[in-house]
Amino acid sequence: MKNSDINKILLHFLKTIYHFERNVIIKYSLNFQEVYTLQYLKEKQEAYISEIAQELNIMHFAASRLVSRLEKKGYVKKAQKEYDKRVLNVVIAKSGVEIINSIEESHTQAILNNLEENPELDISIFIKTAENIHKILDTKK
Repeated sequence: MKNSDINKILLHFLKTIYHFERNVIIKYSLNFQEVYTLQYLKEKQEAYISEIAQELNIMHFAASRLVSRLEKKGYVKKAQKEYDKRVLNVVIAKSGVEIINSIEESHTQAILNNLEENPELDISIFIKTAENIHKILDTKK
């Protein structure tokens, strides 16, 4: 496979994900980092801002701003540790869980509907690619 073919495939992939996520921004008024952070917190239940920064590979101050935006929207809560008031713990709020559940349900339905409308598509190929995309693109899973 030629480099130009790989670049075209990657561009097509990135454009597709970009437009898929643009729909989330329009419908839910959340950007990619906000959605990812809420999904991370839903799975983990709570995290320090430093852990969020590390997970997103962003600077601590950027993670702090991100958490503050989510807190203003009512999706997360910040709590100080009793043993050290300088340490902030971030917890997903009920409304954060609800909006993430709604986004995830919307994504699931979109994929299932598109597979139903396009029976020639093979769901197993989609699943195998999704499971291994981190290896293909050499990123952490």
